[in-house]
Amino acid sequence: MPAAATSAAAVATKTAVDQIFWAPIFTSVFFGSMKLMDGKADEIEGEVREKLWPTMKVNWTVWPIAHVINFRFIPSSQRILYINVIQVGYNAFLSTMQAKKGGEEPKKEGLAIATE
Repeated sequence: MPAAATSAAAVATKTAVDQIFWAPIFTSVFFGSMKLMDGKADEIEGEVREKLWPTMKVNWTVWPIAHVINFRFIPSSQRILYINVIQVGYNAFLSTMQAKKGGEEPKKEGLAIATE
């Protein structure tokens, strides 16, 4: 990793590591743990297979630019606050994806609310 933590090379490295390694693992664990907490452990593999790719496509439209801004421009003392603000919206999206039944597309008008 380059010496300057906010250099272009350092920012690109941090963002790539996050998006290539952490994001797919976190997303898989999220969907798997939600099924486990629903008492449907036998559906975990299908849930992850069905929802991982569409979720990652949205993830890759949100987080790379958020991380570049974070690592390059946000002072280190404010980074957690910045990421948490972005995370609120992304968590709403994840909840929408988790509540989506098989074969449904995410709603474009706003957030879907699970009523079950």
